[in-house]
Amino acid sequence: MKTKKRKAPLIPKTVTSLRKARAITSSFHKLTSKAEEAKARGDVKGLKAARTELEALGGRQAYQEASIVTTSRSRHTSKWVFSKLTSLGMRPARGKQPLELLEVGAVNTQLLSVPWLAVRAIDLKSCHPRIEEKNFFDLRPEYNYGAVVCSMVINCVPSPEARGRMLKLLHQHVCPGGLVFLTLPLRCLTHSKNITWEQFAKVIESVGFVIESSKASPKVAFFCLQKPKTGEEARRPPPSARGPPEGILCGKGPARATSTFGVTLRDEAELPATHGR
Repeated sequence: MKTKKRKAPLIPKTVTSLRKARAITSSFHKLTSKAEEAKARGDVKGLKAARTELEALGGRQAYQEASIVTTSRSRHTSKWVFSKLTSLGMRPARGKQPLELLEVGAVNTQLLSVPWLAVRAIDLKSCHPRIEEKNFFDLRPEYNYGAVVCSMVINCVPSPEARGRMLKLLHQHVCPGGLVFLTLPLRCLTHSKNITWEQFAKVIESVGFVIESSKASPKVAFFCLQKPKTGEEARRPPPSARGPPEGILCGKGPARATSTFGVTLRDEAELPATHGR
């Protein structure tokens, strides 16, 4: 009788409740933003307090464990990626070469398990043998991926300039005609004192992407970006793709400005080495 081979476990979980996992990820993003704001204004005491709260929360380890729980229960991102690749005719036919895909900030093996995808999954701190422990900013762009998935990562990058650099690098990693699937907390665009949904869309276009589509769940913003094929002029995305989904309020008023998320585009020569998620 054959014994079933056990799957390699993700990092040991102390977080099992979905409700608790969501609370941890939400608190982590808020405290990270709080620390960033304190650092920007030179508030040493405030920065120390934010870092102490992050340590009490469990730090990046707790955040990663919570992310594993939330993504394994919902699968929203992977389902969205599968659906888009299929509807846009990018899913390879049976017997054809798998589509090359780079997953940045991987916390599970959902994409790695798909037979028609050739996935390179990376994260700063690997939680699985199949996920490579690698800093995205250390990867040399080769313009060869048919798709790149960057889910809930850009918001963990510590500065507006580094986030701009991340967008530029994502553009360089994907091949002409390829897609980038980008997600971030919705509050980064609805409650930021620095950027709105419309402004974020303009930054994306400035990098060279076309917004193929966008949508929002109660807590997450989803952007499907396409790099125009060589020689093809970047077409203007439809208003529904550039603007926030119906019912999503964006603004910088005092009542809504509780996030410091922002993105700044600068020349690569001006940017120091960066470490994100």
